[in-house]
Amino acid sequence: MTQLEAFLYVMGIGLAICAFLGVGILVLYLNSPDKPKVQAVPPKGERRPAEVSA
Repeated sequence: MTQLEAFLYVMGIGLAICAFLGVGILVLYLNSPDKPKVQAVPPKGERRPAEVSA
C-alpha cells in the first residue's frame, strides 16, 4: 500500500500544480490589455475576419 499511497500523493501534487498554473495563465490571459474581450464574445453575432485574425 505504500507504493500506491506514494503514487496518489505525487499525482495529487501534480494535479494541484497544473490547476494552479492553469488558473494563473487564465487570469493573466483575461487581464491582458492586448486581447480585448470583444473577440471572445462578439456583440450580436457580429464577427469580422480582420478582427478574428487579429
